Amino acid sequence: STLIINLALPDLRMGCEEEDMDPSELWMVEYIKGANKELYGLQLNQSYNGNNFSKAAYDVYNSSGVMLIAAQDENGTVVMNPGSNYIVRDNSVFFCIANDEDSLDEIRRAKGRDWLLAYDETRSAVAVKKDIERRRKASEMARPALLALLELKGVGGADHSNEMDVD
Repeated sequence: STLIINLALPDLRMGCEEEDMDPSELWMVEYIKGANKELYGLQLNQSYNGNNFSKAAYDVYNSSGVMLIAAQDENGTVVMNPGSNYIVRDNSVFFCIANDEDSLDEIRRAKGRDWLLAYDETRSAVAVKKDIERRRKASEMARPALLALLELKGVGGADHSNEMDVD
């Protein structure tokens, strides 16, 4: 919770410099450096495609100091540190911690909020697949239900066979 609160807070640099600090307070400098980081969403430039998340995170950090912390999976879910089983694809969306938006320039595909479109497209595609699967299951269920009704046509002494239209 401290991480999330710190990511939402304004700049905390209040003139705390290492040389002004007592050695027992140097932890405060590190804390403030971390608290001044910001959370961003992005799509990595295409040179990272085919790498697993762990390698991409390592390469991104070494080249820019940006920390990849999460990715949207193929089910549209945001997964924290998906590890080496997650492969970077052209439509992959990532979340990272960075000093500022400019530090993303060398690693991201495009400036701005284009990553939101990819994020929404993945979630929409998942919703469409789920809807198709629901309809397929419903169509499989409707047929046995009609057959069961036909088998029961003589129950109760009445014949209702002309009341039902079966394909």
